[in-house]
Amino acid sequence: STGELSVDMDDLRKEFANQSLTANTFATLNHGLGKKFVHVSAYDANDNLVMLDVQLTDANNLKVKAGSNKTGLKIVISI
Repeated sequence: STGELSVDMDDLRKEFANQSLTANTFATLNHGLGKKFVHVSAYDANDNLVMLDVQLTDANNLKVKAGSNKTGLKIVISI
């Protein structure tokens, strides 16, 4: 009756904290969002955007890689 809509954030977005990537090696992440085409962002410990190569594999998984070794990344996947 108030016009408000409640959405569980876990249905729209997954966060993977403290991720480490080995240079030029793909890592698979299972986001479980049920959609193949998602948006992927990665941030370092200083909240700076880190560019990754992304391969969308299916409705619940994708692969990411960086050109150099990375540690302490937060990777955010959203619909």
